Amino acid sequence: MRGDITFLGSALTDDFVGIGPHGFMLTKEQWLARIRSGGLRYKSFGMGEVAARFYGGAATDTGVAVQAADVWTVYDPSEENLM
Repeated sequence: MRGDITFLGSALTDDFVGIGPHGFMLTKEQWLARIRSGGLRYKSFGMGEVAARFYGGAATDTGVAVQAADVWTVYDPSEENLM
């Protein structure tokens, strides 16, 4: 939204996995590269259906990203599951 790749890079964990609208998976660096190239530009971004689950000394969070974006790259099925 403000195009701050440095902030986004520091906010995402090193093991971040982005799942695209067609189910393909991108590493943190691949996700940042799409934004850096201008191929993906967010208009808005939020989280919905956020839930925490606790398992003894561990916890998981799940949620659904609610976003609007301009996408200037063509979806390429060969990018699926690049990890």
